[in-house]
Amino acid sequence: MGLIIPRCETEKIKKINTWVILYGRRKTGKTYLIRNFVNPDAYYFITRSRDIFSYNKEIEKLSYNVFFDRIKRELTAEMTIAIDEFQRLPQEFLDFLHFMKNTSKAKLILVGSSLGFALKILSKGSPLLGLIYPIQLKLITPQDITSSLCGIFDDKTCILLSMFIRDPVVLEDLQEDDTLESFLERIIPKLKFTIRSLIGEIFTEEERELTARYEAVIKAVAAGNRKPSNVASFVSEMLNANLKSQDIKKYLKVLTEMGILRKIRMYKRKANYYYIDSPAVDLYYYLDLKTGFSELDVPLRTLLKRAFEKIPFYYEMFVLD
Repeated sequence: MGLIIPRCETEKIKKINTWVILYGRRKTGKTYLIRNFVNPDAYYFITRSRDIFSYNKEIEKLSYNVFFDRIKRELTAEMTIAIDEFQRLPQEFLDFLHFMKNTSKAKLILVGSSLGFALKILSKGSPLLGLIYPIQLKLITPQDITSSLCGIFDDKTCILLSMFIRDPVVLEDLQEDDTLESFLERIIPKLKFTIRSLIGEIFTEEERELTARYEAVIKAVAAGNRKPSNVASFVSEMLNANLKSQDIKKYLKVLTEMGILRKIRMYKRKANYYYIDSPAVDLYYYLDLKTGFSELDVPLRTLLKRAFEKIPFYYEMFVLD
């Protein structure tokens, strides 16, 4: 459909005069936002193998020394510079940025998919602590997604579709004549390939292993277990282990920090309520739990019936957000 969703974070980035770190889990639209809405004067992307590409008038592959010399020069000019997946650069680069901050005339935007690394940058002992403004990019806000869809779909369809396509992972699958059912018919077969790959990428970026216990915790939450004690019981039965709430809390904490889960403080209680942030991710794990569709050929009508069981919950979380 080629739908372009203006995002509220864009104006926030533009209005801030100091350096910015834009962070969030994989596939939330960070790169798209920077390159298409912020339009920096210089844009660099760092690959997992630490290759450095400059995407300006033309694509260039740079050595680290050439990149370093160019950044050193550009930081003294009045321009906007974006470095995407900056966490893949060596530690010495952060020390260099600390040294350059007071003399820099440029606006620097650091973009990262590792939430753990981003939080480390903002914590005690970091060379950039207090020098950089943090902005976390999560799913597209309900306000941004509905305002973009309201002129295309009727009100009910707009809300129902918005619950899912606020995750950029499935946004490109939307068509102008879609209903919720036709949209789900199209994306459900794709989820078995895209979501597991996405979760694997998130764990890779955080330098962690996607173990059976982590996946069991995610499935437990997708099944409707919101409290650590309930998650522990579910995972214990699934993995034939004897786990308690304290054993599970560290997994919930890591998954929350990665942006896979979200937690809500329960009203007037010192307890947290957990749910999967993205309905697309949640739906994949729920369908796999109920039908085994990641490995089995399950009729689409069966999958759709199961999917519609979760719609009231997704609507509740959408309104809450």
